[in-house]
Parts: sequence; C-alpha cells; structure tokens
Amino acid sequence: MQDSYGIGTHLTCDITDVKAMNIVVKLTKMRITELREWHDCVKLSCDKGKTLGNPDKCKYLLSQIGE
Repeated sequence: MQDSYGIGTHLTCDITDVKAMNIVVKLTKMRITELREWHDCVKLSCDKGKTLGNPDKCKYLLSQIGE
C-alpha cells in the first residue's frame, strides 16, 4: 500500500499574487497513468466517522493494517 499527499489548496489556485481558497479535495477514483485501470480511493481514519469510500474496501484495508 502506498500513500500520497499534496492534493488541495494549491492544486486549485497556483496564480501568482492570488490568495488560494481553503479547499479540501477528496479523491473518489484514481489511476496511475491514462493506460491503467481506475481504482476506488478511500480515506482511512482513526476516527471511524471520518473513514470514507467503498465500505468493503475500507474494511479490507483496515484489516490489513490491524485495525
């Protein structure tokens, strides 16, 4: 499993001298390249109310990390 960071405020506004809005971007699907298949994204959290995504995939991934 790989984690990745960096999507959010500056992705939506990288214009010089313009203040970026405070935006949270939540991915729902992703693929490594245009030629690869799409995968569902999930957000895992210690706070069970903040875990997002396909419930079966979240349950599986949490079981893999011992939650």
